[in-house]
Amino acid sequence: MVVDDNEEAASTLAQYLEAYGHQTFVEHLPGSALLSAALEKPEVCILDIGLPEMDGNELARG
Repeated sequence: MVVDDNEEAASTLAQYLEAYGHQTFVEHLPGSALLSAALEKPEVCILDIGLPEMDGNELARG
């Protein structure tokens, strides 16, 4: 899972990871990222530290 409020950066990173055979999904807001993580159960999360509402460190603890 890639979480970044910068949509272009998130999309570019997801495309890069997919080019190397990884399955990805992208979220742009912490709340939706928490919901998606609960449903999708990602093995790895790449989080932007400077997210709105809560920072990436708080999201990682969530």
